[in-house]
Amino acid sequence: MSTDGQIVASGNKGSWTCVIGADFGDGASAINICAKGKGVIEVRLDNQLNDPSADLRFDSDSEYTNVKVEFKDKVSGVHNIFFIFGEDNISMDSWQAVK
Repeated sequence: MSTDGQIVASGNKGSWTCVIGADFGDGASAINICAKGKGVIEVRLDNQLNDPSADLRFDSDSEYTNVKVEFKDKVSGVHNIFFIFGEDNISMDSWQAVK
């Protein structure tokens, strides 16, 4: 699963975007995000107010970097995925669930 190279940029701290109906099938143990900027992207499932299922930290202003982090619990089935940007000036190029 991925966004297929469509860049999403945070405008302000706390900005978010959502992927509706992502199917994790039998399960994913981690997520890989390609982004640039400095800060954190929180991954929350089903509601932007839920506790984060994963926190990805970035520190690369000039180039996109792949960061992989384990989900706190294995994720399976269909979920809405909320990407919450912890700082402004973070750009996300793609994401992928990892079994």
